[in-house]
Amino acid sequence: MARLITTIAAGALLAVVVVAVTQLPSGEASHRRNSRVKHPAPATAGQPAPTPQEGSLAGVERAFASSYAAYLDGQPSGSLRDASITATAQAQSAGRIPPAFRDGRLRITSTSESSTSYSALASIVLANRQQSYPFAMQLLREQHGWEIAQVQPADLSVDDNTRPPIGVAIPQAGKRAARRFALAYAAYRAGVAPAPSGMIVTAATVVRDGQDSLSGVRLGAGARRLLSLRFGPLNEGEFAVTATVRFGVGAEQFSLLMQLQKQTGTWLCAGFL
Repeated sequence: MARLITTIAAGALLAVVVVAVTQLPSGEASHRRNSRVKHPAPATAGQPAPTPQEGSLAGVERAFASSYAAYLDGQPSGSLRDASITATAQAQSAGRIPPAFRDGRLRITSTSESSTSYSALASIVLANRQQSYPFAMQLLREQHGWEIAQVQPADLSVDDNTRPPIGVAIPQAGKRAARRFALAYAAYRAGVAPAPSGMIVTAATVVRDGQDSLSGVRLGAGARRLLSLRFGPLNEGEFAVTATVRFGVGAEQFSLLMQLQKQTGTWLCAGFL
């Protein structure tokens, strides 16, 4: 008799569980199915073990950003982490930073995101010593975890446009010096950096006296970005360069004279044209 009562009670409990499961709202059931994240695979020989953040939204964002930074610095596109075929193609379409302008290893300097349970938008800024490369990406949460669905790659047009006209051979060291000084000077006149180095005494005096190109110009707020450099002919260790810099939503042009210092072999700004 006791066995019969136990059997009946077990059957009743099973019926209650079945009814409770079948009456779950479809959205909740779907959420429970799709919220599973694939656990990181065990580390192989010679590779570090995955971090606890791997597979999370923040972990996937940083993993992709780090691999994209390496790609911009010359690594193969196959190293892009957690990227869909579409995202990989979009990253490839923008190309890499030209070797002449790779000014130190890129690093992540800022991130921002907005997300729901199954999608996210993230904006990330990569930077080296002189230049910043912002990009954006969309992430989707799939059954195996978060994936980079689409990428708005970094704008590399500044590097594409930084070239001398045909027939003019500007030394690479001179081009790099002009690029560094243009960015440092723009930051100074925007009020976010001290007066730049890289000038001879005459040019420094012009800046001190407020007689330089952007002195007194009202500059827009926001990030400064070098849009292009146009070089003039090289003449006995001197060349002119015209820089176009974006200040927020506006842009300004200024021209410099770059001069080779024979004693040190360095290029310095010798004046404003």
